[in-house]
Amino acid sequence: MIAVVAMMLISAGVDASIPLFTSYAVNNFVVAKTTVGLRLFILLYVAVILVQAITTILYSRQCMIIEMNTGKLMKHDCFLHLQQLPLSYYNQNSVGYILARVMSDTSRLGGMLAWTSIHLIWNLFYVVGILIAMFLVNVRMALIALAVLPVIVVLIVVFQPRLLAANRKVRDLNSQITGQFNEGINGAKTSKVLVIEDRNDEEFYSTTEQMAKASVHASRLNAVFLPLISFFGSFSAALVLYSSGLLVMQDALSYGVLSAFITYAISILEPISQIASTFAEAMGAQVNIERITALLDTPCTMRAVYIWNIC
Repeated sequence: MIAVVAMMLISAGVDASIPLFTSYAVNNFVVAKTTVGLRLFILLYVAVILVQAITTILYSRQCMIIEMNTGKLMKHDCFLHLQQLPLSYYNQNSVGYILARVMSDTSRLGGMLAWTSIHLIWNLFYVVGILIAMFLVNVRMALIALAVLPVIVVLIVVFQPRLLAANRKVRDLNSQITGQFNEGINGAKTSKVLVIEDRNDEEFYSTTEQMAKASVHASRLNAVFLPLISFFGSFSAALVLYSSGLLVMQDALSYGVLSAFITYAISILEPISQIASTFAEAMGAQVNIERITALLDTPCTMRAVYIWNIC
């Protein structure tokens, strides 16, 4: 994790600096209509891109290792603990419920630790890097580019709790469907003996109907939230383009700075939105954490523990 965070810091710094390269190229080569120093600029730019590519490859590989090892260790701990639990636990909890905890919840937590948390770190570094670059280049334009930021924050505060609740309901219902599938398959003989196929079908249909409605509701929220974020991102870029265009006409701003600020205005809103989404996803993963914790905290019988330790 320490290595990944270090690579994310480098990657975010490189990503935030790329518009500055564009700004320099526009001012010193395009506007000046000269190629003096272009070869050195190209070499430096290629070196920066190579650093970006290498850090991306290394962090992706390391994140995959973290995800797989985390899932493996949690599944192993759950399996060992299940061997120690008394029969009463299996009488009180269905096989589908246990499988969903061991397979689905552990995989989700492994992915959250390896990818979601790392993307959060990258987005934080990237936003900080953009803000530093914007204020270093032109304070006035930086304030104009951030003018719509309060509106974005309000949208996030309004929509994220609703999106979190909707997605949490979808995951819960999906877990129920997995459990009912498992019970229906493993208990097929019992269902036929007791002639309860129709009741099982009604219960399964009810759960899938709820799942469909919850999924549509979550999709509708996303269909409103994401376009609003995109709209205000475009509005911010339009503000920057209009204001910087006037300054360029008055020779108070260079074309290179104009190019850089348009890029920054468009780029900064997406990581801010992703940060909010990541926090919401982390809160949603609390359910998975609680389920795994509840399983591992279930007390074992002394004899089961003793026999297991002897073995």
